[in-house]
Amino acid sequence: MELIVTDLTRFKNKDILCMAALTFDGQRCIRPMRNSLPGYLRYDECKKFGVLPGTVLIGEFAPTANAEAPHIEDHHFSNMSVVRMATASEFYNALSGSASTTFDAGFGLSIKEKVVTGKPKKSIFTLK
Repeated sequence: MELIVTDLTRFKNKDILCMAALTFDGQRCIRPMRNSLPGYLRYDECKKFGVLPGTVLIGEFAPTANAEAPHIEDHHFSNMSVVRMATASEFYNALSGSASTTFDAGFGLSIKEKVVTGKPKKSIFTLK
């Protein structure tokens, strides 16, 4: 499967990163995770291979066992590698295909007057 990296987030622990990626049509968001703890990708590896937003990855991505909302994006990867950088239109189309017009729609819950009602259905989405 080919994915376009959309986000890289550093944690307090600067050695690891959280990555979010979309399918080219924007219909699936995947957070590539290692099979071993802590699960997140290592900063030094991403830097070594030049992984940035817009990087196209190829690999096998399997949903993590017992993944529950809101972390339905978590997928263990194997044979993941960098292919190339996405074109501007590929990146735009992936983001557009995933975009929600409101926080309520994006998280799949109700937010009224800064009060969240319910549990988010997912943890990552694109706000149009």
